[in-house]
Amino acid sequence: MGGKQAINGMEKLVKAKGGELSQTGVVNWMFAGKRKALIAETVEKIAAICQ
Repeated sequence: MGGKQAINGMEKLVKAKGGELSQTGVVNWMFAGKRKALIAETVEKIAAICQ
């Protein structure tokens, strides 16, 4: 689908600027049944590093 490739590309850009990715997530929009769970999981992972 391209999600992991997009994250890899963004990670390269972030690292080139001296940064580091702490968390990422990919939400596959094709599977409506899993979509809400994937969004919630990704939000939780990112929110955990912001506390």
